[in-house]
Amino acid sequence: MNTAETTVSPELERCIQLVIFLGSRLLESGAESNLIRELMLRTSRIMGADDTEISLSSSSMVLTVYKDSRWTTLTSRCPERGVNMNVVTQLQQAVVHCERGNITRDEMEQRIKNVSAMRYPLWITAPAIGLSCAFFSLLAGGDIPVFITTFIAASVGRIVFTVLNRDRFNPVIGSFAAAFICTLLAGFAMLKHFGAEPETAVYSAVLMLVPGFPLVNSFSDMLKGFKNMGVARLVSATLLTLATALGILSAMGLLGI
Repeated sequence: MNTAETTVSPELERCIQLVIFLGSRLLESGAESNLIRELMLRTSRIMGADDTEISLSSSSMVLTVYKDSRWTTLTSRCPERGVNMNVVTQLQQAVVHCERGNITRDEMEQRIKNVSAMRYPLWITAPAIGLSCAFFSLLAGGDIPVFITTFIAASVGRIVFTVLNRDRFNPVIGSFAAAFICTLLAGFAMLKHFGAEPETAVYSAVLMLVPGFPLVNSFSDMLKGFKNMGVARLVSATLLTLATALGILSAMGLLGI
């Protein structure tokens, strides 16, 4: 991050640093653009700014604050860290509690800076996602063997996806690899005729890779006037969907199904 002004008052610096930190964490966590802008403006007012202008892009933001008869601009890169509504909720609650007088401005600042991303361990999330996909296979007409196949394929696929993302691989690569592994495992069951409708496991196991949240946010952004952000998020979600489709087709081609 870097400022346009070389010398600013301590209060102004404190204000812009806190607001840009809040906005960066919201953008990195997948919050919709309207919520990001609203919380940044409200935090800026709490910190005593006279006026605030915000410009958002898919991986960065520009904040301009007017305080003490001076305009000061700060820019920040915001690398994507995956959707995390727990972070978004904690940040929103800190601002709301301060506005209502439940906490002081200093306490709000500490809460914002100390927000931690709560993540469930992989040994919980992988089986949970596997079960959700497996139950969908039952709804789609599968039987118990298909249920078991879908559970195993989706769980292993989730492990692959999480490990690749944890190691900072491009999410497109993660989606492709997870879809490939899911389809490969479910495809073996299809080749062996494991269950009444084994093909159900093939498309049920990859449901976890559908980028539903980014797609919803992209349309929400476009409808609320953030067209650039909406288009950028739509392109990102489309790439993830395309990578998933290619992973499925590659595995099916390898197995000859």
